[in-house]
Amino acid sequence: MHYYINDYAAIGLNLGGAQYGYAEREGAMMSWSSVTVTEETRNSMGYGNLLLKILPFKGPVKIYAENNFLPIISPEEMTSPEIINQFKNMDPEIIVLAAYGKLLPLEFLELAKFGAINVHPSILPLYRGSIPVQAAILAGDKKTGVSLMLMDQGLDTGPIIAQSEFSLNGSETTPQLSDKLFIEGANLLQNIGPQYIGGKIYAKPQGLGAKPLRRLKKDAGRVDWLKSAQLIEREVRAFTPWPGTYTYWRGSKVDILEVSLETGLRSTPGTVLKTIQGICIAAGDSLLRVKKIKIEGKTEVTAEEFVRGQPDFIGATLPS
Repeated sequence: MHYYINDYAAIGLNLGGAQYGYAEREGAMMSWSSVTVTEETRNSMGYGNLLLKILPFKGPVKIYAENNFLPIISPEEMTSPEIINQFKNMDPEIIVLAAYGKLLPLEFLELAKFGAINVHPSILPLYRGSIPVQAAILAGDKKTGVSLMLMDQGLDTGPIIAQSEFSLNGSETTPQLSDKLFIEGANLLQNIGPQYIGGKIYAKPQGLGAKPLRRLKKDAGRVDWLKSAQLIEREVRAFTPWPGTYTYWRGSKVDILEVSLETGLRSTPGTVLKTIQGICIAAGDSLLRVKKIKIEGKTEVTAEEFVRGQPDFIGATLPS
């Protein structure tokens, strides 16, 4: 059989292919042994039965491929007739994509006998688009999961082959949850893929309730201290590592890296306070305890360490 696993991480996450690719590669390699790796830069080395696309840097996937002498090919883009014919000549039976983040032409999706499967990190149709992991954290969802979707020309609109759910504890960051989701996706692909290929499982149309998502912009990370403390705490976790959550003090950018909720106390939103619990900043309805912080040009420190070096930070009012 020929397989194509395409691991192209969404740029907005700033995670590259490392986390995603590792999970997908581990799941795929346990069942399917013959591999060709494709990357963004030109470095063609031939073809094999299982194709994997990664970003042009040495993350775990590319290192694994090189260490195991797997062929690497490097198409510049996936839409030209020449590239389509190149993959057509490989005669793939199934195509698998993970975190690709781009719409692909119908000619490519129809190359394989069993179609193109997308490993999508949400329970479709809930979150369609490029930031389903962040969306689940921002919404405070109690559970999330992964979907194996048969791709069509729409954005995450294809029929569902299988799904797997798990509970959230409310402390997950985007990198942590992404890793867990794609490991779950790799396991689901390994377990369900052969059943789908064997005709024992069929893709079913998605239900109602879709929430299409827009890509994040850098300014989404600027903290609005008028928001509720709970929402800002979720933003800190969801926007790690990109676009990050940040504010400004004395003309310098200050990254808010880790916080926790402190209920029962209130102050003017944006006010920096020193309490029994620690260094806090007032949000719209209560306080947030700042655990880790980083001012522009300096390294990450605890809030207490930061205040020892910048005592005037206490009592400051940060802009919303």
